[in-house]
Amino acid sequence: MRRGTRPTKPKVDSQRPVAPKSKTEGSRVRDLEERLAEALKREAEAQEQQAATAEILRVISSSPTDVVEGPQPRKAIELVFSQPPT
Repeated sequence: MRRGTRPTKPKVDSQRPVAPKSKTEGSRVRDLEERLAEALKREAEAQEQQAATAEILRVISSSPTDVVEGPQPRKAIELVFSQPPT
């Protein structure tokens, strides 16, 4: 024996959430190239600063003490070591 029919639930079109589109191969390559360029630029700047520091230390070590104790070498040392790291 059947009782009456059950009311049916309205069917809702269930949709999956839209996933973000994955990057194409070309955009990944561009991203990596940009990151590499930035890293190479930072490395070049660091090498320049190291070379300047080495030059100053070379001059200091080869100079007599009384010559180094002037305002110019101190100013040069302050300039080199006061620059923020990049």
